[in-house]
Amino acid sequence: DRMVFRQTRPLHDRPYDVVYLGGRWAYKGRTIDAYLVPVLKSGEVSYKLHGWGDWQPGLCSGGLAEDQASGFLNQGRVGPCVSEEHTHTWGIDIPERAFKVAACGAMVVHDATTSIRRMIPSALIASNPQQFRDYIVHYSRPQNEAERVELVVKQQQEVLSAHTYHHRMAVLLSGMGFKHESDKMLEG
Repeated sequence: DRMVFRQTRPLHDRPYDVVYLGGRWAYKGRTIDAYLVPVLKSGEVSYKLHGWGDWQPGLCSGGLAEDQASGFLNQGRVGPCVSEEHTHTWGIDIPERAFKVAACGAMVVHDATTSIRRMIPSALIASNPQQFRDYIVHYSRPQNEAERVELVVKQQQEVLSAHTYHHRMAVLLSGMGFKHESDKMLEG
């Protein structure tokens, strides 16, 4: 939703290397624990995590009100994205996190979910947990800020030009024969 998830903070003024918002339950924990948790525990990045479920003690700062999500995502340089195992295997059920992260101006670093590339071609997709960690650490460093900002702008443009709820509604309306209404969805 481009009206809710949008950049409100400059790309060079982000207090955290990493921001993550999401739940952790047993079935999600298998990929979260393999990809995300080692990065957060490494001490190589500053981070803030808000979420629900079974987070390990000390990692999570608790839940976050829905109306605070966009502001929170605007606080990070990198917004790691982790999918469930079935998404890795079959390329379905892609979490919306990558779209929200990109819209807010944090860099999308995704786990081994190659199907995200169809929608966000410039997303960094790690083939394994070590590459995931390497990407996050590299792009959170101040000396790599120009490179990060260039990729963030690309990711943001790719999402905002074709992958918002407005775009989905426009396709639906057009398919139902409401061409004028479809066109209006994409104005402004």
